[in-house]
Amino acid sequence: MPTRPGGRADELGNASDEDGEARFPGMARTAPTNTDQARALVDFDSGSAGRNSVLVADTRADDTYNRSIARAFSKAVSPDSKVREFRSESPTEDGDVANQFGGMVDSICYSEAKEIHFAGRPAHLALFLKALAENPCRGMHRKVITASGASTVQLSLDKEDLKLLRSHKDQLTLEYSAVGHPDAWNPDNLPDGPARSFSTSTGPASPTTPGSLTRQIRTYAEAHRTELGGPISWNDSRAMTAFDSVWLAANGLAQAARGAEGGVPALGAVADHWERVFAGDGVPAMTGWLCLDNDGNPHDKAVSVVTLDPTDGDVRLVGVAWPQGRPQRDCDVPERK
Repeated sequence: MPTRPGGRADELGNASDEDGEARFPGMARTAPTNTDQARALVDFDSGSAGRNSVLVADTRADDTYNRSIARAFSKAVSPDSKVREFRSESPTEDGDVANQFGGMVDSICYSEAKEIHFAGRPAHLALFLKALAENPCRGMHRKVITASGASTVQLSLDKEDLKLLRSHKDQLTLEYSAVGHPDAWNPDNLPDGPARSFSTSTGPASPTTPGSLTRQIRTYAEAHRTELGGPISWNDSRAMTAFDSVWLAANGLAQAARGAEGGVPALGAVADHWERVFAGDGVPAMTGWLCLDNDGNPHDKAVSVVTLDPTDGDVRLVGVAWPQGRPQRDCDVPERK
């Protein structure tokens, strides 16, 4: 009965076959799929999408992350816009990718595209950002939009790289989806709109909100930092998703029918609970409300839209978005087709 703190690939989403058998029996997810993340980003940036957008995609075979992101991002780009393709050797090796970006960046500059949707791995994203910074393109501002793989892009950027990005921070922005951000449910950090009003609302049967839970857990972690091995870094969302996975499992244990021996629920009883995590039984988590479909997949899970600040390499919250374009106030999960 595993939960997946960091599983975002579409292929890790549970689904039933023609006989009704689940691909991963007993699994529940806390993180939205790559496709849902990209949909949320496309909706979040829909006001400036279209002819001023281009898609840059890695065509390396058998990479489900790149493929699913490119497929979803294609909806934000004009069908008349040529996809700028490159091919990497592996998810982590540079190969000749930097060389491939040379002419590509020139063509993007000539297209006057202001938004660049990037479907590629963090190591290659770092090379692409450096290529853009080295070609300021007449001072025109360009925004690179990508998915949560970018949460580790800092690992591929050294001090000189960050210095280069800082020198062009007024012309170049990196915006990406994150499974969560510690500031996402603080209404003081959000502009007026659905995200701000939703941040203070509770589920139909719960006095807890993601914001109040986040404050409680951060306070607890700070008070017990010695036992936890030091301060916890929340901004990359990894600690938040790890907590949410345990939190969801604990919720399932608390709600499941007790077993005959020792009152311990059977694993199957806990897994059966995932079908009831909707409507009034949605689970408030640090990364947002968890509303699960019958296969244990999160429906319309909130996505934190963040940006990398090259000044200090930290991650700043931009806003909150949803794959369906709006929050599910009552954990209203549609019937499985």
